[in-house]
Amino acid sequence: MNRMGKTVMSRTMKTGALHCRQSGSAPIFTVPLEKLPWPAAAVRPDKSFAYLNPAFCRVFGYTLRDIPDTDTWFLKAYPDPRLRTKAVSFWRRMLRASSITARPVTAVSMVTGKDGTQKAIVLRALQSSGNADRIVLFQDVPLSRETERLSRRSKAASSRISEE
Repeated sequence: MNRMGKTVMSRTMKTGALHCRQSGSAPIFTVPLEKLPWPAAAVRPDKSFAYLNPAFCRVFGYTLRDIPDTDTWFLKAYPDPRLRTKAVSFWRRMLRASSITARPVTAVSMVTGKDGTQKAIVLRALQSSGNADRIVLFQDVPLSRETERLSRRSKAASSRISEE
């Protein structure tokens, strides 16, 4: 039995993935987000999470009980206070710009999962028009790929410096 406002978690028969949503208030895009292979979240205007898809729960280990809102997400995903302050400040600026341009916001960030592991993530936030839910997609970037990218960037920078 579902009651309004209670967190509902169930396992899907096919995948066994943890399904996380707020009962009685799941947005209509729940079904498309549920089928995505990468983590996704729906965030209400009051910054509470309306929905975390099964991939979010699997990749990060967090459920709605762990992170009911974005403030809690930032506390857990960015345990270092200095990095957290930078991350929150960056997202506020980017989302403000996004609301003006009506374009998605994209960023790469290192976030911490429930088990303490760090993951390189490409985040994409999509704001629907008006004061509606925001959809955030999280694409896991394998650390080896991220390390390679940073290494290439570092080599290119070193090369430019040595040419000057």
